[in-house]
Amino acid sequence: MNKLTLPRSAGWVIFIAFLALMLTPTIVIPARGFLIYFRWVALAALCLLALVLSIRLRSLPRPLYRADAIVLAFIGLAFFSAIYSIDPPITIARAFTLLLVYGALFWGVWI
Repeated sequence: MNKLTLPRSAGWVIFIAFLALMLTPTIVIPARGFLIYFRWVALAALCLLALVLSIRLRSLPRPLYRADAIVLAFIGLAFFSAIYSIDPPITIARAFTLLLVYGALFWGVWI
């Protein structure tokens, strides 16, 4: 049975992703414009890391749990709420961020 392990550089990707998430609400205007978009790049990198490792081993990194179904239902509700939202683009961006955080944490880190 092949064991799924993270590459050595994954620790830096995780650190940069969560540093970008923590610094996004900064009051420094030039940094904020960059970090608003960079947080998605860092989270997407973690999701892609899990996807590449899954493709390499041709299996899921971990079994699906009931928590996954609950979280995915909540993310679906977050996307669905854009229909009746006052500001749909922001609602979709937040739902997309939630989806990336789920992918990064549950599949990119917790493997």
